Amino acid sequence: MSGGVIIYGDPHGEWRPLLRACEEERPDDVVILGDCDLALPLPQQIKPVFDAGIRVRWIPGNHDADNTEWHDRLWGDYLDGNLHARCGGVGGLIAAGLGGVFKERVWYPRFEMARPTYRSQRDYLRHLPSGDRWRGGLPLRVRGCHLPRRC
Repeated sequence: MSGGVIIYGDPHGEWRPLLRACEEERPDDVVILGDCDLALPLPQQIKPVFDAGIRVRWIPGNHDADNTEWHDRLWGDYLDGNLHARCGGVGGLIAAGLGGVFKERVWYPRFEMARPTYRSQRDYLRHLPSGDRWRGGLPLRVRGCHLPRRC
């Protein structure tokens, strides 16, 4: 089979099945569904996939912001493939992603919490002690659940 899409979820650093599937199936596109646990920047980690001209897209998972290295190896080194809070072409279709952490208190507040503590990201940052900021913005621990500024 040639063409099509491979969707690969939660690799947690295990890339051999994806590399094998791409070699055997020769897809047009690959979509990685978070929790990459990257030892190298994504284009280096799965270099044979990139070298084969397969388009790679990704949606971050809840562990992709567990530490600075994993965050930067995904967000900093291959931003072109990011589908978080955006749409993009995948296998002739339009795909959209919303990755990261499900925060119950934000998405499904309890009745007694009917009013949000903060009305916006800007409001949250205004109340956040400067020592809790990571790179001048949101703490790393919540980076997996924010929307980029250009959404």
